[in-house]
Amino acid sequence: MKRKYLVLLAMLLVLSLVFVACGQDSTTEAPATEAGDATEDTGTDATEEPADDTEEAADSTSANPAATRPNADTLIIGTAKTDGVFNPIYYSTAYDGYVVDMVFDSLLSNNDAAEFTPAVAESWEISEDGKEITFKLREDVYFSDGEQLTAEDVVFTYQAMADPSYEGRYSYLPASLEGYEEYQNSIVPEVVAEEPADGEETEATEDAGTPGLVGEEVQYAGVTANGDFEVTFHFTEAKATNLGDTTMGILPAHIYAYEPGQLSTMTQMHGQPVGSGPYKLTNVAPDEYIEFEANEEYFLGAPKIKNLIMRYTAKETELNAFESGEYDILDSVENTPESAEVIGAMEFAELVRYDNNGYAYIGLNMDNPNLAKKEVRQALIYGFDRYAFVEDFFAGAAVVPNVPFARVSWVFTPELEENINKYEYNPDKAIELLESVGYTEVDGAGVRSDGTNELKFNFLTYTDTLWTETLVNILKDEWMQIGVELNENFQEWSGFSNLVYNERDFDMYTMAWSLSLDPSPRGIFHSENIQPNGNNSVGWDNPENDRLLEEGELELDQEQRKVIYTEWGELWNEELPYIPVYMRENWQLINDRVEGFEVSPYVSWRNRDVLLNLELVD
Repeated sequence: MKRKYLVLLAMLLVLSLVFVACGQDSTTEAPATEAGDATEDTGTDATEEPADDTEEAADSTSANPAATRPNADTLIIGTAKTDGVFNPIYYSTAYDGYVVDMVFDSLLSNNDAAEFTPAVAESWEISEDGKEITFKLREDVYFSDGEQLTAEDVVFTYQAMADPSYEGRYSYLPASLEGYEEYQNSIVPEVVAEEPADGEETEATEDAGTPGLVGEEVQYAGVTANGDFEVTFHFTEAKATNLGDTTMGILPAHIYAYEPGQLSTMTQMHGQPVGSGPYKLTNVAPDEYIEFEANEEYFLGAPKIKNLIMRYTAKETELNAFESGEYDILDSVENTPESAEVIGAMEFAELVRYDNNGYAYIGLNMDNPNLAKKEVRQALIYGFDRYAFVEDFFAGAAVVPNVPFARVSWVFTPELEENINKYEYNPDKAIELLESVGYTEVDGAGVRSDGTNELKFNFLTYTDTLWTETLVNILKDEWMQIGVELNENFQEWSGFSNLVYNERDFDMYTMAWSLSLDPSPRGIFHSENIQPNGNNSVGWDNPENDRLLEEGELELDQEQRKVIYTEWGELWNEELPYIPVYMRENWQLINDRVEGFEVSPYVSWRNRDVLLNLELVD
């Protein structure tokens, strides 16, 4: 069995020409960037022995070719491609989030221990009943256009998400605040007509009314300003997750202003973000790169590196490009033995490795009549040798998860690990489960059917990443052995994410989540998120699931939350709305000229403290 995996992987590596980086490793994937920043050695200190100094400079250049780049004073970071949605309340891909993190500030930041720390808010106080959080804002924070950030900008950000015309994925945030329904009901949202297909006429639709207020204006009650530099969040319940729900990037109201019910004016500005963060976006070259410039008026001081570029990488060539000096940082390198071997030969590079706060999975559409049966879902996981796949592909740089909790989190306990089903490879068990719910082979064709539905599935995935290509080929082989046929559908990222989250046109898909500081999975799996652009894309609707998720947030004691989430994890492990595939290390490749790259599972290079301390050295 292991030989089969290794041969298949080797063939794919040859086809890929060079070892590629795993660009898609979060809820939403994106593009890649380019290389970095260095200053040329002029040899001005060595006046007595110019020949030796010239030789030394040449040796340095040959060892680190990035030193000869024309833009050596620019930090170039290789990432996957973005979707171009650079707005904190609308973005959904990890790579759009990179831009958001650099351009916008939040009330709070966090440290390596996943603890919140002051940012725009210099202090905060939680009421005795746990339902109100009041923040005292700094008075020295300015947006990049020179306007001061005030409490009204915080109110504006959350009020926008409460507007009924809001179609982003974070509506659960204002929904947990006071006055959400009243505010929603006070506004008629705009109806954006879909473009008709070629040759079709636009159908008449019922007039929903003129967008705007219904009667007199209803004051938004969820977040209120108490003067210019104090703001209070009014939650409907005391929950462990309330503080984390206040950390949305802050929009400048004077830039993103809109009429009630007409947020489409804001969505037209996705490509021209204006925030108060450490960097300003200055240029976007579609499908190529994004340029940033340090915010010289940043309230904590300007970043040490003035110019930064996120350049989209080509996965099949990015390691070669890094070695030739095109990048200073590669954001996400495919963590395979082959990649490690190539990197090991680079004298000027450092491979930074740390555990990832996330996991990769196969989502199963619960609306599919076959996948709606738990026995079929369990048969699929028994029929896929996840352990061999992860061992052969990652060679020690990843593990197989069986619950959707990161191992770096406090919620992942020995009790949970002990009680859950490990679903080790067992094709006989898979066949037994399928036959128990009536799926038998028809006329020896190999594909099983229950007399109504054949076990044939459309597997939606995305291009430009080696692990998905490898996965699809293995699944087609192994699942066919238990009577399941798989037909792959590879899409570019933007089309892929639209099919998953908006149209929900798939039987199965594969993706990865990058998780938040608090391990509550409510935002992903609660039935309230079964809606267009909601995170519960598989449509898992289970009352016991909802009950435990709600209970887990209402409980404030962490030890008791562990007990609740252990019970929830056991339920999830039994029901399997996802097939969990791997939980890997993050691999990031850093040029030796870059200093200050101090990251961890909870602190990325986009964290403002890291960005401020990055520097390029000779």
